[in-house]
Amino acid sequence: MLLAWSKWRYNYYVSLMNGWKFERSNNKLIVHVPELSSSAPAVNVSKLKWTVQEGSVLRNHKVVLESLQKDLQSLLVDSSIQHRDLVREEARKAIHDFVTSWLTTTAGQEVDIPVVIYFPQENTQKISP
Repeated sequence: MLLAWSKWRYNYYVSLMNGWKFERSNNKLIVHVPELSSSAPAVNVSKLKWTVQEGSVLRNHKVVLESLQKDLQSLLVDSSIQHRDLVREEARKAIHDFVTSWLTTTAGQEVDIPVVIYFPQENTQKISP
């Protein structure tokens, strides 16, 4: 078995250019935002710590290592997509704070109705402010 150790950080964001929709419904401001996107982490493959576990059936670890190094970036992108659900609520709060601050600055007064954030394909009945 070949193990690779390193630290990296995923960065998630939503586009500010398109995909936003604002509506007022039931005395709430409903904000529909674009899906979370992520950038692939920059990993310096030469700094990774590689270990071949003793007693493994891996015969040609150099070939496996080269293959993993070549495919690592796409594996990290796939992983970032799989982890979106883990950061969605934190993103929702950050977007809520952004929208509230933006509206307060633009209007010159505090927002006096609840602001609710929805990502694509979310059931609008499940999430409350």
